[in-house]
Amino acid sequence: MFKKVKILLVLAIVVVLGVVYKTYNPSHHSFFPKCPLYALTNIKCPGCGSQRGIHHLLNFDIAHAAQENFLLVLFLPYIVLGLWVEYVADKSKVYVLKIRKQLYGLYATYIVLVIVLLFWALRIAFHF
Repeated sequence: MFKKVKILLVLAIVVVLGVVYKTYNPSHHSFFPKCPLYALTNIKCPGCGSQRGIHHLLNFDIAHAAQENFLLVLFLPYIVLGLWVEYVADKSKVYVLKIRKQLYGLYATYIVLVIVLLFWALRIAFHF
Protein backbone atom coordinates (compact mmCIF):
# COMPACT_ATOMS: atom_id res chain seq x y z
CA MET A 1 0.00 0.00 0.00
CA PHE A 2 2.73 2.48 1.02
CA LYS A 3 4.72 1.71 -2.13
CA LYS A 4 1.73 2.57 -4.35
CA VAL A 5 1.16 5.86 -2.50
CA LYS A 6 4.85 6.70 -2.85
CA ILE A 7 4.79 5.95 -6.59
CA LEU A 8 1.63 8.04 -7.06
CA LEU A 9 3.16 10.93 -5.13
CA VAL A 10 6.36 10.82 -7.20
CA LEU A 11 4.29 10.61 -10.39
CA ALA A 12 2.21 13.63 -9.33
CA ILE A 13 5.37 15.64 -8.61
CA VAL A 14 6.86 14.65 -11.98
CA VAL A 15 3.66 15.68 -13.79
CA VAL A 16 3.49 19.05 -12.01
CA LEU A 17 7.19 19.74 -12.69
CA GLY A 18 6.71 18.60 -16.28
CA VAL A 19 3.88 21.08 -16.79
CA VAL A 20 5.93 23.88 -15.19
CA TYR A 21 9.02 23.12 -17.27
CA LYS A 22 7.00 22.73 -20.48
CA THR A 23 5.12 25.98 -19.93
CA TYR A 24 7.85 28.25 -18.58
CA ASN A 25 11.27 28.69 -20.16
CA PRO A 26 13.90 28.84 -17.38
CA SER A 27 15.80 31.41 -19.47
CA HIS A 28 12.95 33.90 -19.05
CA HIS A 29 11.76 33.26 -15.48
CA SER A 30 13.73 33.95 -12.32
CA PHE A 31 11.93 31.44 -10.06
CA PHE A 32 14.00 28.55 -11.43
CA PRO A 33 17.12 27.74 -9.38
CA LYS A 34 20.46 28.93 -10.72
CA CYS A 35 23.71 26.95 -10.73
CA PRO A 36 25.75 28.03 -7.70
CA LEU A 37 29.06 27.03 -9.33
CA TYR A 38 28.32 29.15 -12.40
CA ALA A 39 27.12 32.05 -10.24
CA LEU A 40 30.35 32.02 -8.20
CA THR A 41 32.97 31.11 -10.82
CA ASN A 42 31.39 31.64 -14.24
CA ILE A 43 32.35 28.00 -15.02
CA LYS A 44 29.60 25.75 -16.35
CA CYS A 45 29.19 22.46 -14.52
CA PRO A 46 28.08 19.29 -16.37
CA GLY A 47 24.48 20.03 -15.38
CA CYS A 48 24.35 23.65 -16.53
CA GLY A 49 21.66 24.11 -19.15
CA SER A 50 19.70 21.03 -18.02
CA GLN A 51 16.64 23.02 -16.97
CA ARG A 52 16.53 24.84 -20.30
CA GLY A 53 17.22 21.54 -22.05
CA ILE A 54 14.29 19.88 -20.28
CA HIS A 55 12.07 22.78 -21.32
CA HIS A 56 13.11 22.31 -24.96
CA LEU A 57 12.71 18.52 -24.80
CA LEU A 58 9.20 18.83 -23.39
CA ASN A 59 8.40 21.13 -26.31
CA PHE A 60 9.92 18.59 -28.77
CA ASP A 61 12.86 20.84 -29.70
CA ILE A 62 15.72 18.35 -29.50
CA ALA A 63 18.21 20.57 -31.36
CA HIS A 64 17.89 23.41 -28.84
CA ALA A 65 17.94 20.93 -25.95
CA ALA A 66 21.24 19.54 -27.25
CA GLN A 67 22.63 23.07 -27.55
CA GLU A 68 21.77 23.74 -23.91
CA ASN A 69 23.19 20.48 -22.54
CA PHE A 70 24.19 17.73 -24.96
CA LEU A 71 24.95 15.32 -22.12
CA LEU A 72 21.36 15.53 -20.87
CA VAL A 73 20.00 14.63 -24.30
CA LEU A 74 22.56 11.84 -24.68
CA PHE A 75 21.88 10.32 -21.25
CA LEU A 76 18.10 10.75 -21.13
CA PRO A 77 17.30 7.22 -22.41
CA TYR A 78 19.83 5.81 -19.90
CA ILE A 79 18.19 7.76 -17.06
CA VAL A 80 14.67 6.69 -18.07
CA LEU A 81 15.74 3.04 -18.31
CA GLY A 82 17.35 3.30 -14.87
CA LEU A 83 14.16 4.72 -13.38
CA TRP A 84 12.14 1.96 -15.02
CA VAL A 85 14.49 -0.74 -13.67
CA GLU A 86 14.44 0.76 -10.19
CA TYR A 87 10.76 1.60 -9.77
CA VAL A 88 8.64 -0.23 -12.34
CA ALA A 89 10.26 -3.45 -13.54
CA ASP A 90 9.78 -6.79 -11.84
CA LYS A 91 13.13 -7.24 -10.10
CA SER A 92 12.68 -11.01 -9.96
CA LYS A 93 13.02 -11.27 -13.75
CA VAL A 94 16.45 -12.40 -14.96
CA TYR A 95 16.65 -9.84 -17.78
CA VAL A 96 15.97 -6.99 -15.34
CA LEU A 97 18.77 -8.22 -13.09
CA LYS A 98 21.10 -8.42 -16.11
CA ILE A 99 20.22 -4.88 -17.20
CA ARG A 100 20.72 -3.61 -13.68
CA LYS A 101 24.09 -5.29 -13.27
CA GLN A 102 25.48 -4.45 -16.72
CA LEU A 103 24.21 -0.89 -17.13
CA TYR A 104 24.05 0.30 -13.52
CA GLY A 105 26.73 -1.75 -11.76
CA LEU A 106 30.08 -0.61 -10.44
CA TYR A 107 31.94 -0.56 -13.77
CA ALA A 108 29.09 1.25 -15.49
CA THR A 109 29.19 3.85 -12.73
CA TYR A 110 32.90 4.44 -13.39
CA ILE A 111 32.27 4.76 -17.13
CA VAL A 112 29.48 7.30 -16.57
CA LEU A 113 31.72 9.23 -14.17
CA VAL A 114 34.52 9.38 -16.76
CA ILE A 115 32.07 10.55 -19.46
CA VAL A 116 30.70 13.30 -17.20
CA LEU A 117 34.20 14.46 -16.23
CA LEU A 118 35.32 14.48 -19.89
CA PHE A 119 32.23 16.47 -20.84
CA TRP A 120 32.99 18.93 -18.05
CA ALA A 121 36.63 19.29 -19.15
CA LEU A 122 35.57 19.86 -22.77
CA ARG A 123 32.94 22.34 -21.64
CA ILE A 124 35.56 24.32 -19.72
CA ALA A 125 38.13 24.13 -22.52
CA PHE A 126 35.80 25.11 -25.36
CA HIS A 127 33.26 27.29 -23.46
CA PHE A 128 30.11 25.51 -24.62
